[in-house]
Amino acid sequence: MNSDDIQRLITAQQQQLEAQNRMIAEMQAQTASRDKAYEDLLKQFGNIGVSPSTSSALPKKKKTRASTGSMPHQPPVSTPSTSKKTPTSFKDTKECFFLFIRVMWGLILAGAVPKAPDPALMEEFNARLSNVSEIAGVLDNHAAQSLIDDKEVITLAEARHGRMKVGKGIFNIKDFFLLFTRAMLAKLGIRVWCPDLDASEDSMWNEACRISAICIFRQWAIADAFITMNINKSFINNILLLERTYNHYVFHVCADKYKQELKGEGTNKVADERRAAQTCRRRLMAYVAKTLVYRSAKANQMIWQVDEHMWCSKEINGTRVQSRPRLRPKTPKMSTFTKPPKKFPIDFFNADWFNNSLLLAQKLQVADIHKVIFLPNPTLSLLGTPHPDKKLNDKKFTEKHWADATKDYCMDQLINQEEEENSDSDEDGDDESHDGDSIDLDETDGEDDGEEEDEDYEEEEEEDEDDDDDVGNDFEEEGAPVGKGKGKAPAGSGPYFVDDTDVYVDEEAEDEGCALRLDAWQNA
Repeated sequence: MNSDDIQRLITAQQQQLEAQNRMIAEMQAQTASRDKAYEDLLKQFGNIGVSPSTSSALPKKKKTRASTGSMPHQPPVSTPSTSKKTPTSFKDTKECFFLFIRVMWGLILAGAVPKAPDPALMEEFNARLSNVSEIAGVLDNHAAQSLIDDKEVITLAEARHGRMKVGKGIFNIKDFFLLFTRAMLAKLGIRVWCPDLDASEDSMWNEACRISAICIFRQWAIADAFITMNINKSFINNILLLERTYNHYVFHVCADKYKQELKGEGTNKVADERRAAQTCRRRLMAYVAKTLVYRSAKANQMIWQVDEHMWCSKEINGTRVQSRPRLRPKTPKMSTFTKPPKKFPIDFFNADWFNNSLLLAQKLQVADIHKVIFLPNPTLSLLGTPHPDKKLNDKKFTEKHWADATKDYCMDQLINQEEEENSDSDEDGDDESHDGDSIDLDETDGEDDGEEEDEDYEEEEEEDEDDDDDVGNDFEEEGAPVGKGKGKAPAGSGPYFVDDTDVYVDEEAEDEGCALRLDAWQNA
């Protein structure tokens, strides 16, 4: 190794030491700036240090209130990424920052949902930068070269200068804003600004997106991009507050929408529509009456009359009206409920829907084709003087109005189908009645059966007499029980005793035996 090689090694080591010293100086400068930001934050919010707790400093327990039946008050809970002590004057600046993030992310349209970044772009970025300090060093070094060309940046590539409306906010875009944004992203090597919501907040890619967003937003705010939105420029130098606001919106608000969209495409759109409908209900304090596709005009008119009578009765009685009014739009809105009830009178259903939308079996299952319920003019119902036809029973009412009420329904096919089903059921019943062998009881004289029954009856009488003799003999041998308690009376004694052998000599004396037993019971 000659002297030139040694000199080159020494020079290389010196350059490496100088680079390390510069990096250490940059880190110290960043630490000093962060400490200064903390001091400014402490001055702004006051002393927030934690003092040692003592028993005297414990808050006194409040006296419990008696239950009033109302809902308990729950204080609002702040999200993990936001602070409860956010200044109220920061609200407009926060809205401007949220709007700026949506523009950078490409979420211009209402209801837009963030998407995952391209993995190839993140791998390309991670191959160029290895730690967070390099990201800050590249942005702070004005002489640093861009990692990619400005023309390769896709973010805001189609944006043009002029006024832009995003949501409820309007801001002015100048050519300088677009050039500065592309230059900053090209300096970091970010082709598409898109945070990774599947990764942690402190990943390299997310740190680059956060730092670049805060840096570009400050430059836009200084150049009066949000002057029409009443931005408070005193907060653009509060880096910690901007960082917390960014984390809250990106990793809490947008991340929730992103996770909901992963469960099912269009989930956020449905939720936004439901939220908009609820907002309209709170604003109008009324319900919009929608039209059921299967309900007839007579049924709708009848239900409207019932609703009007309910309101009139409440006004007459002086009761408080707690329900919301139901408004009928000029252009009918169809309801999302399409399942019809079953076995309702046929004039309850819409004729066009009934004839064209249902199969033959479904028509018989849904409607009761032998019954109608509405008058030809339903406005004559629910009047002070009842309509004469409303006094008729269901059968007579149907007989009178069935032909007029069912003239728009295809009834011939339904009636023929019912007749065929009834005839089939009758034939099945006749076939079942002829199954197996049949016996004509009129052709039997019954003599053999009578003789057998007499013989069986005589045998049963002999067995009963033998059993009675055995019971009496056993009782006489054992003797009557002695002592307290209820004992069994000896056979052939007692006030209710009637000798069956004297009474039931033959079957004709059965009535006489019953009379003797009744007299013995009455004379006891």
